[in-house]
Amino acid sequence: MYRFFERNLQVSLETILDIGSHIISYEQLGNPEENSDIILILVKNNIIKGNTENYIIIVKYQNILIHDYTGVNQVNLLTFIKNNISDLKANLKCYKNYISNFK
Repeated sequence: MYRFFERNLQVSLETILDIGSHIISYEQLGNPEENSDIILILVKNNIIKGNTENYIIIVKYQNILIHDYTGVNQVNLLTFIKNNISDLKANLKCYKNYISNFK
């Protein structure tokens, strides 16, 4: 079950970054050099709203998952999900609002 949560979180974080990159490209908002730059550009341009610092923590957690920097375990993975699920949902809601404005 742990691997299920870990993999789905990893894919979710990658998707958040991919969608953000596509929006930045489409709107010609710049060229992010790091994953955190994606969030900063989107916040600066009012595409996503909310706690910028939390969004950056969330996207940086993707590197921890991919590269296993800290030896992710069940406890810290589930704690991360529990503490950040509302921000993940808020980010996706902002993307949904952005996409729904297309005619």
